[in-house]
Amino acid sequence: MCFNLCMTSASLLFTELPWLAPTIVFILGLCVGSFLNVCIYRMPRGLSVAWPNSFCPHTRTPLHWWENVPVLSFLFLCGRGRVSHQPISWQYPVVELFTATVFLMLWQSFTPPVALCYILMTALFIAGSWIDWQFKIIPDSLTVGGAVAGLIASVW
Repeated sequence: MCFNLCMTSASLLFTELPWLAPTIVFILGLCVGSFLNVCIYRMPRGLSVAWPNSFCPHTRTPLHWWENVPVLSFLFLCGRGRVSHQPISWQYPVVELFTATVFLMLWQSFTPPVALCYILMTALFIAGSWIDWQFKIIPDSLTVGGAVAGLIASVW
């Protein structure tokens, strides 16, 4: 009963505010894009994507939370590291904006359950494509994880 009430409330909210769901999906895409940047940098180098926290690749200085806000941090820092003053690669905002834009397009093109499956697969494709473009490899964790996710999604 509680689930039905929540679903009814959510449907009503999204009906009254039609811009809310696309905005949430776009922001989620920015955040996922930020995480994909972590994967793109760390996976080919054999580093953990979970530990340590984000750091400057030039000085290994840990980043503050406000240096990790997708796209905005790049703009606020004028494309340079806070400590190192070295240029920050354009890869970071490009991957974040590209991921957010593709997520939004998928959300608007398909029903929510199908869109979520495509969003998951697209995130894996973006990370794998970018790593392949830079390093000419695709990590097994992406290909095997993508195959398993694809099989589960096809049954669902």
